[in-house]
Amino acid sequence: MRPAVTRRAVLFGYTHNRFFSDMTGQFCRYNERTMVNMHLTGGRERAVAVVDVSPGSASVAVLSVSGHSPANIIATGHSKLTLEERTFKQATAQIGGQIQEAGKEALDAYTKNGHRTPIDSVYIVVHAPWATTQTIRMGEKYGSDEVIRDAMVGKLAQQALANAPKLDRARLLEASVLRVQLNGYSTVEPAGKYAHAIDIVSLVSECDPAVRSAISAGVGQVFPVAKPAWRSGIRSLMMLARESAVPSRHYLIVDMGVDTTHVISVRGAAFEQRVVPEGVRTILSRIAGGKPPEDVLTSLRMLERDACSTEACEAVQKALVLAEPELVRIFADPIGQMAATRRAANDLLLVTHPDLEPWLGRLFSRIDFSQFTVTTLPFTVCTPSSMHVDRWISGGVADDSLAVASALVPLEAAVTHS
Repeated sequence: MRPAVTRRAVLFGYTHNRFFSDMTGQFCRYNERTMVNMHLTGGRERAVAVVDVSPGSASVAVLSVSGHSPANIIATGHSKLTLEERTFKQATAQIGGQIQEAGKEALDAYTKNGHRTPIDSVYIVVHAPWATTQTIRMGEKYGSDEVIRDAMVGKLAQQALANAPKLDRARLLEASVLRVQLNGYSTVEPAGKYAHAIDIVSLVSECDPAVRSAISAGVGQVFPVAKPAWRSGIRSLMMLARESAVPSRHYLIVDMGVDTTHVISVRGAAFEQRVVPEGVRTILSRIAGGKPPEDVLTSLRMLERDACSTEACEAVQKALVLAEPELVRIFADPIGQMAATRRAANDLLLVTHPDLEPWLGRLFSRIDFSQFTVTTLPFTVCTPSSMHVDRWISGGVADDSLAVASALVPLEAAVTHS
């Protein structure tokens, strides 16, 4: 068992047993595979909330965590999906109410099932474009091999923040170290080893103060005494991907929200990204034909089960066929832009509404996208369920994005306890 960590009032403070303090006050251990916080410790059962937010929607889960994975999802709640178009300002103004809507649904289910454990912490996972994320590299060379000490890595971590281009500390959401390399080789435990060069890669996310304030106010109304831990959507996605057998260290992420889609080409600890103004709401608007979104989603479920032969289903089926060429064009453009610099890996992680997932999975598996991949073969699409997210959470959750955000809790705790 590792010794306890003493909290230090420093940015990325590097302690004797190799833990970093990030800008939110959480403790993070650098690890080439994961980014870990220290606020979930001990074996006693606790109730932890997860709030997953992006423009146009909010989802909430309440988990039972005992310090050992998987965590059990006890209750969930979601804000209502509408086809109403929103401006950035409107989406920001509405997110507090959407969090309260989803939170009330989750808490009602939590208490209805007889649970009474107080919820003392809450993960707040913010997706792009509200959270913007970058990696920062920093290194140092020595005249000869030196014994690497914790203080050396801590110094580089602080320098990385200080020298980060265009970093606005007032907007900082999270900061953690992704990777440490000695003489160009990644290592999990650098302290005590000899090297003539050391390099680190840090992950830094920012959030607009107005957005963060609106989210914080909504969370505070639902979980007034819970200690918040802010995370970016890309962090939760990368952590799940790196802890799974598939995809490999190189992969493409398509994280589809209600109004936008975050496309990220990941190569090890580096990534390139684009935000596409197309999401669940806009896709449903293309195929709805004036119908409420719930009716369209019901038709999609029935079509996937080959259990629908009504005129409404036939209309949705035709609308899907008509929408496909335009959607291919919309997503091929940003993927092609990134592929111009470096071709995308063949593995693609798709996170979207569960009723759109089968159809979009087939869409991204088409030959149209093969021109952008390393092998010039179509994407191999995987989803959170095919990546066995149930290794980290039990109890079931229909929302892929909320499932990934919820898995972050036991994932971080598992590595912390290792």
